[in-house]
Amino acid sequence: MSIVKMKKIQVIGMDRDRDRLIRDLMNLGAVEISSKKPEENEGAANLLTDSDMEQIQKLDQEISDTELALETLDKYSPEKRPLFFTRSEMGRQSFEAVLTESDTIRRQRGEILELHEKLHQMNEERNRASSEIMSLEPWEAYGAPLEQKETESCMISLGILPQNPQDDLRAKLEEAGDTWMLETVRQDKNYLYLLFVCMKQDADVYQNLLKQAGWTEAPFRDLKGTVAECEADARERIADIEEKIRGVEADITGRFNQKKTIECYHDGLLIERDRIAVKGNLLHTERTFLFEGWVPVPAVKKVEKCLDASGCYYQLSDPSEEDTVPVLTKAGKFVYPFEAITSMYSLPDYHGIDPTSFFAIFYALFFGMMLSDAGYGVIITVATALILKKYKLEGTTYQMIKMFFYCGIATIFWGALFGSWFGNFVQVFSGTFLGKEVSIRPIWF
Repeated sequence: MSIVKMKKIQVIGMDRDRDRLIRDLMNLGAVEISSKKPEENEGAANLLTDSDMEQIQKLDQEISDTELALETLDKYSPEKRPLFFTRSEMGRQSFEAVLTESDTIRRQRGEILELHEKLHQMNEERNRASSEIMSLEPWEAYGAPLEQKETESCMISLGILPQNPQDDLRAKLEEAGDTWMLETVRQDKNYLYLLFVCMKQDADVYQNLLKQAGWTEAPFRDLKGTVAECEADARERIADIEEKIRGVEADITGRFNQKKTIECYHDGLLIERDRIAVKGNLLHTERTFLFEGWVPVPAVKKVEKCLDASGCYYQLSDPSEEDTVPVLTKAGKFVYPFEAITSMYSLPDYHGIDPTSFFAIFYALFFGMMLSDAGYGVIITVATALILKKYKLEGTTYQMIKMFFYCGIATIFWGALFGSWFGNFVQVFSGTFLGKEVSIRPIWF
């Protein structure tokens, strides 16, 4: 693995060619444009930037909505999720053909989001009904209608009190008068569920005493009928809501075939947002634009061809010691997987030395030495080999699986040297079930 040499590039072109050039450079994927402000350039007070934050924010919202639609489709997918996520391949022409149907895709996305919102509302309704049942359970022994709060001469109140203050409350109520009744409907470890009845003319005095004791009114203001009737009604509503939920979920599942086009639209939004962000890093006058950036040396000829096609003037130079140069690494087939370990900490400085090619072999060897069991090494090697063959992995996932493939081989090597095959499993198994102990002799010791 080595650090790829970079060239500093400065470009000036006509404003009419700017959008096409940005598109071509993004397709090429070989230029990193530096972010510059007009005041950072000498004699460039008249230069402007095209940072359109409003449009970027609008695209961010669209991206967020599209991601939510994709998550909703994935949640109710009829397909079994793979062990590892892999991207599907698509040619540029096919991709651009899908994007021509943007209006249809936006409509489909909107319908999926509407179904998602319906599910959210129905789940909330079901949760409210479930909470209603839970709040009614302690009052099942109470047989009167919940909406009955009074009679001609009495006031009726249902409430909750902590366990401890009940005796003190009764004493205070007795001091205040004898036109009341306090009955326990149910009690648990922490609370008392109480029925309180008093004469209307004394209600204010008694209510003040109840509040001082920590009385909490039972939350049944809008419920009508007995507790049993209200519970039955809530359960019926839950059953009805769950049936509707199943219908909406089935509708979402039936739209799973729209996922691929919505994914393409999502990628198109990301590309458009990045294109606008890149335009914000370009300085321009009324008719020209200019920018600075970095190009890997192996890609210089392709970039030059692209700039020549747009009629741009450009200049390439070597980076100076003061420049902050982006780091791009190039690794061999064996070393590349171990780049994940280097990246986990930090990429090396452009002017420094990349340690990956030095530590890669030792990392695998020391991994094998620490595990040092050939049986486990075989499992690791076979499992990672099957994964690499079955899935088209990319990026860090590929690097980690490939690295453990090499580490598994190193583990077999050291395990065979030390004579360890699943610990002492071979000896115990053969001695117990075969009547004769068999051992695999270590190669080294």
